[in-house]
Amino acid sequence: MRHASLVAAVALLALPTTARAQHPEYYFDLGATYASPLVREDVLEPIEVKQSVAITGRIGAAVPFSGAYRAGLEVGFGSGSYHADYADASNDLGSVSTLTLQGTVGGPLVERLRWRLAAGTIKYLPSDETGIFAQGGPWKPIAGVALEYRLPVSSKLDLRFVGRADVHPFTTDELGSRGFGASQWVPRYALGVGLGSLGT
Repeated sequence: MRHASLVAAVALLALPTTARAQHPEYYFDLGATYASPLVREDVLEPIEVKQSVAITGRIGAAVPFSGAYRAGLEVGFGSGSYHADYADASNDLGSVSTLTLQGTVGGPLVERLRWRLAAGTIKYLPSDETGIFAQGGPWKPIAGVALEYRLPVSSKLDLRFVGRADVHPFTTDELGSRGFGASQWVPRYALGVGLGSLGT
């Protein structure tokens, strides 16, 4: 009887911790994203279409599914300029934004450092449908990984420093119509800082 009472007491003490662990976490971060050239060709002269470093924001939510591991959804939006380099000339092409929609899964590495894998889709949104985007911006699959370092700032919030890397194939209908239909891989690298609910 005494043993049963002890087990019951331990179970009751564990309930608040278990309940907290089941709460979803929410987060957002703001930072900058660098991407490799969207188009690189070398026919007569080297031609590259490059994006500037883009200001990027992300919001997401995740729920626990196995101990300290969490699965969730994330939305990201970035915007910057882009230009074409041809021989010794550079031509400003306006601005282009990106929208990403991804599913995520993540877990702990050490006490305050966590990893997150993400996979989904990216949409290019040019300011003007001209040049390589004359027939609109494409949707493309994207996948990546993030590392996140967390510092608690209150009982409910933590400060998060995030580093990300992802990659996606890129081509457009306009490039295809001009005989450049083969996709090129575009790796991207991002740093950000943000806030989130404390997750276990």
